[in-house]
Amino acid sequence: MISLFSELFFFFSLSLFFFFTVDGDDVKWCEFTDEFIGGCGPEQCYIEFLGKYGKYGNVNATNCVCNSTPSGSLHTCACQVHCGVIPPQPPI
Repeated sequence: MISLFSELFFFFSLSLFFFFTVDGDDVKWCEFTDEFIGGCGPEQCYIEFLGKYGKYGNVNATNCVCNSTPSGSLHTCACQVHCGVIPPQPPI
């Protein structure tokens, strides 16, 4: 009986350890840049990232910067995303 109790306690404490050590502070952020058709608009980059890269799971694009090209037909979006969600990028 004591052995069963000690095993259960071990697994319970191990699960608490993993639950409390995996938090938002441990997430690595990478900068990802892509080019899209059209001009920059409010929250445009975030919407485009979700539309194009949503298949990779939780994109969590943040701090997006949108820059129009001189012709205005394209724009470049640079966003911070969770590393490894979109094809791997070096951490910033």
